[in-house]
Amino acid sequence: CLGYVERHLSKVIADLSSGGGLLVDVGANYGYYTCMWASASERSRVVSMEASPRNLPALSDNIRLNGLQSKVILVPKAAATEVGTMQFSLGPREQTGWGGLATRSDDTTVSVEVTSLDHHFKDSAESIAVLKVDVEGADTWVLEGAAGLLRQGRIAHIFYEQNPARMAALGIPATRAGELLRECGYSVTSLSDEAC
Repeated sequence: CLGYVERHLSKVIADLSSGGGLLVDVGANYGYYTCMWASASERSRVVSMEASPRNLPALSDNIRLNGLQSKVILVPKAAATEVGTMQFSLGPREQTGWGGLATRSDDTTVSVEVTSLDHHFKDSAESIAVLKVDVEGADTWVLEGAAGLLRQGRIAHIFYEQNPARMAALGIPATRAGELLRECGYSVTSLSDEAC
């Protein structure tokens, strides 16, 4: 599987990217999906959100090295249910994707800025072609913070992860994200990654 991250999801998002539009990449990490989407079409734009101070320099470099600065808005914040600050666990240095929001402070956490997608897009009428969320257990909080956008039907496609252990640690019910999406008129199906 060299060259691929999440092979099945990569294919689905690559297929959708040919139509252009706006990708909101929450938990962008080093920018794999951000760069894939932004480079796919002249009509492609990305709001790339990443809270980890460890990942932000590489994300910014990848956007710049691919010549995508005019198509990507980099938001150095976490997305959740509200605007403010929260604790963020950095995770192990060798695993850039294992950091995430935390409910308490300790020697492995830092304070990060947090916004909701409803707040971020409050002055915009633009529709979102794809919302991709990968934030190590707090995906439900991102969706709850986008409830207004969801109720207005302004997000065409949504991809999010279920991380039961991290969700339990954050006190997030395992069924909440699916329930919210169905309440807002979306259907929910599992997109299992193919084995390498």
